[in-house]
Amino acid sequence: EGRKAPKVVRIFAWIALLVILFTLGYLGANYFFGLADRRGARVGDVYGSSSEVPKTQSPDAAAPAAAGTAAYDVYVPDGGKLTKRTIDIQKGLVEDDITKVASVFVDSLKETNALAGDASVLNVFRNGDCLYLDMSGAFQTSLKKLGADPGKLVVTGLVKTMKENFDPITRIKFYVDGKESVMKTPVDLTVPCEAN
Repeated sequence: EGRKAPKVVRIFAWIALLVILFTLGYLGANYFFGLADRRGARVGDVYGSSSEVPKTQSPDAAAPAAAGTAAYDVYVPDGGKLTKRTIDIQKGLVEDDITKVASVFVDSLKETNALAGDASVLNVFRNGDCLYLDMSGAFQTSLKKLGADPGKLVVTGLVKTMKENFDPITRIKFYVDGKESVMKTPVDLTVPCEAN
């Protein structure tokens, strides 16, 4: 009755077998691709060297087509009520689209001097039905100057804009310069805001 080799020898034998099989697989694949190259039959879009890449693309080749444009509804406060405006923007990642739409909303209010000229959207983050919106300090300062009703209308318009365009968002939690807002009056930004 034969005896088993020591465990260390068996481990090294298995490792050696795996190295041999990996080497054979690598050499076999290399031979197959080399043979396909010699016959002029490429396998997929595989290039043998970097000098081959420009040969397949003309210098005036067009850039890949953009994803297209999308229409969004923006609800801007105007004369004590919300007015719907439709805008077209270049479609991208959802967070980028949210930033662009929120920026258009803010810019609309800057045109009417409802918001300060340096009010802007700094960052956005989504989590389920809540949008975390980081605004510049000028946004919060402008809301204080507007007072209770106009300030609430600005926040309501922004929430409604996000809710109508970016499902499943239904509420916005405001941050100011990267920190949670502590403003409670004239508009309470310490809690997530929802549109009525």
